[in-house]
Amino acid sequence: MAAVEFGILLPFMVVLLAGITDVGRSIWQHHTLQKGVRDAARYLSRVPTPLTTAQRTAAKNLALRGSFDGSKPFHFGHWSSSVTTNLDSETGLITPYDNTAKTFRGPDTINTITVTASVSPPAAEFPLLSLFGGGAVQYSARYQVRNIGE
Repeated sequence: MAAVEFGILLPFMVVLLAGITDVGRSIWQHHTLQKGVRDAARYLSRVPTPLTTAQRTAAKNLALRGSFDGSKPFHFGHWSSSVTTNLDSETGLITPYDNTAKTFRGPDTINTITVTASVSPPAAEFPLLSLFGGGAVQYSARYQVRNIGE
């Protein structure tokens, strides 16, 4: 009798376990993207503006590879082709705030760095989520910090 019950429940338990694994991997990738964007923004907050191409490239490597070194592998293999960031140009990366009224302590212009990134993993990355109508998964991350430019 126990073997029959086990045989009936086994497929459901396997699907449940695979689903938990898929969701866990999905959360891991989203967390990694958020952490990388935060690290890139913190790095850019410490460099003087205007930002150079080398500084933006270093920030992009830090966000996507976890290192300034561009020869290191991406955190996840599909990131090499599926991640978009706003680090390729300075447009939308730096927002000046007019502080001439001295609302905040500091210089007359306070620059804010906003780093954004999004990634669309391939459908095969999370087969169970796709199977049960999860569709295309897309992660986005945004981090904003004041530029102190030391």
